[in-house]
Amino acid sequence: MSENTTPTGPITQTDLDEITTVAELASSQYRVVSSRALCRSGAVLRIGNDYRQAALALIQAAGYTARVVANSIVVTGAVDRLTLLEAQLTELTAQRDALVDARRASELEDAAFVPTLAPEGAR
Repeated sequence: MSENTTPTGPITQTDLDEITTVAELASSQYRVVSSRALCRSGAVLRIGNDYRQAALALIQAAGYTARVVANSIVVTGAVDRLTLLEAQLTELTAQRDALVDARRASELEDAAFVPTLAPEGAR
């Protein structure tokens, strides 16, 4: 994933339930996860080949660190929420600063082209 991905500690049963729910979104008609288990490094989900890549993409998009290993998806961590929020804040601050700079440049440009009126006698 990104540089903001850090393990958040052991994946809990609640995490496993969420990961499974997300993986199941890979198909609206068929059950996708045939088995699942918590393990020392996180969680393992057995998913059929037809939906494995879609399920992997969904799990990663939900913020989990995951990869395919031997016909299964192994989930080893989630994005630390504080780190994610800090990254989003940094990105939003950069966007805001760019807009402020663009506005100032536009205002300076407009001020430079304000027509000056000639004195009354010069016409």
